[in-house]
Amino acid sequence: MRDDEMNNANFGVFFNAPTWKDPEFYAMHFLEAILGEYRADKFTGAHLNHPSRQYNTMHEHLGAHPDITLHKTFYFPY
Repeated sequence: MRDDEMNNANFGVFFNAPTWKDPEFYAMHFLEAILGEYRADKFTGAHLNHPSRQYNTMHEHLGAHPDITLHKTFYFPY
């Protein structure tokens, strides 16, 4: 999505997820917990907001880009 008036870029990644009765149902919930949520403003302290002090390596990489302020993971089985 491109809009010259927006401050941040937005994108989404979608795929068919396992259903309620699929054997991979619990694995997807585990993956959702691992990916977690990244918020640039989660910690307000000057030293805690540094990307290297986030929860996992992916959050560290997301924090290295100043335009990325939010990352959320959703799993909705059908």
